[in-house]
Amino acid sequence: MQAGPAQSAMDVPQRKRFRDEDMLVHTIPIPKELNDLIAVIIGPGGSTVKSICMETGVKRIEITKDTEPRTALIKGATQEAVNNAAAVINSILYDKNERERIRQTQMLQRSASGMGGQPSAHAASAPPSVQIPPSYDPANAAAAQQQYYGQASPMDPSGGLGGAHGSLDAQSQQLQQLYSQNSNAVVVQQLQQNVNAMLSLLNDISTRLGSLENRVSDVERKVAISQPAPACAGISLSSNGGVPQLPPAITSMPPPGHAPPGPPASSPYLGAGSIGGSMGAPPQQPWQ
Repeated sequence: MQAGPAQSAMDVPQRKRFRDEDMLVHTIPIPKELNDLIAVIIGPGGSTVKSICMETGVKRIEITKDTEPRTALIKGATQEAVNNAAAVINSILYDKNERERIRQTQMLQRSASGMGGQPSAHAASAPPSVQIPPSYDPANAAAAQQQYYGQASPMDPSGGLGGAHGSLDAQSQQLQQLYSQNSNAVVVQQLQQNVNAMLSLLNDISTRLGSLENRVSDVERKVAISQPAPACAGISLSSNGGVPQLPPAITSMPPPGHAPPGPPASSPYLGAGSIGGSMGAPPQQPWQ
């Protein structure tokens, strides 16, 4: 009778192990260059992992530490739940938009947390929401999962260490291809964003070119204005605003109506007063 409680206590881990074995398990190898995204998958205080479990219905999500590469283990009771959780984790690993959205949510969660980066009670009760990709096909995921299970697993010692590394590379490529095949909407959206960014860049370049052409035209106009006009023969431009200056011979002439000093010159061909006398004009007065 006394062995009953002891036997029941011993049976608890065994029953738990049986329940774990009954669950479906899906593994997602995480490439070494993406190890920094493990923190995004887990979230502050494990909040993101809890949110994935709540949204998809899986029981647990674990990240291995002693494997290379590290692996995400998804355990659930139904194939649909496991597939949806795998789709969410793949979106965090390979979808930039979803990854940035979750990161922003985690930053807001940390800002509302207490000291030491630990989430507060309010933040822990409201983990960041995750989105299951709408184009995810569980049938294709199940086929890829069956193909994955048929290969040597790095968690299985009987598979050998020699083929484990190559198997992980092949599995990682299969998962990336699976995600790329079932995320056409995300890819199209990303391409549209890239096209819009390129159009904006082209418009900016066109605007800058137009401004540069206007500046070149202004410089050419200023250069044309600053060049001096060609001077006429015998006339030069002075420094007083470009007013033309007459030659010295012209400037020394007396103004009209002013007689030059000295006696008038007599013509060698006509006698003095000959023309005046013949025409009855009064005789000329001698020069005073």
